[in-house]
Amino acid sequence: MRFVFSMSANDFSGGVMEMLSSFLMSYGILMLCLIAGSCMLSSLIYTLMQEYERRENRLLDITLTDFKSTLLQNLAKMVKATFFFLGVFILCMIIFGLRIAVSPWTMVLTIPLLLIGCFIVFIPLSLFSPLYIFEDQPFSVALKRSCKYGFSAWGEIFLVLLVFGLLGSIISTVTMMPWYI
Repeated sequence: MRFVFSMSANDFSGGVMEMLSSFLMSYGILMLCLIAGSCMLSSLIYTLMQEYERRENRLLDITLTDFKSTLLQNLAKMVKATFFFLGVFILCMIIFGLRIAVSPWTMVLTIPLLLIGCFIVFIPLSLFSPLYIFEDQPFSVALKRSCKYGFSAWGEIFLVLLVFGLLGSIISTVTMMPWYI
C-alpha cells in the first residue's frame, strides 16, 4: 500500500504512457498485418475468378506463373482501394473528433448520425472492389458506378450481405465449437 501512495505523478504517467505506446504499437502492427493479409487474399480470389472465366480448362493445371502478372495488378488495385477507404475512415474520425472537441454533448447526436451514415454509404461501396478489379475502369469511374448501382439496389445488397454474414457466422461458430468447450 505504501508503494502505491509513494509513487509520484511522473512515475505513474510514465508507466501509463509506456504501456499505452506498447499497446498501440502491438495493435498497430496487428492492423497492418490484417490489412495486408486482406488485400492479398482478396486479390488472389479475384485473380482466380478472372482466370476461371478466361481459361478454357478453368483452373485445371494452373500454376502461379500463369497468373502472376494478373495477381500483381489486382494486388496493386486492392492496395489503392484500401488506402482510399482508410483515408476516408481517418477523415470521418477526424471530423467526429472535432465535433466531440467542440462539445461532448454533441456525441449524443453525432454517434447515431455517424453510424447511420456509415451504414447507408458503406453498403453501396461494397460493390467497389469487384467493379474496380473485374472491369478495366479508372478508379473514379468504378467509384461512381458502385455508388450508382449500390444505391439503386441498396435493399438487395443489404440482404445478400446479411445472409452471407449470418451463414459465415454460423459456419464459424460450428467449426470453432470444439475450442470453446
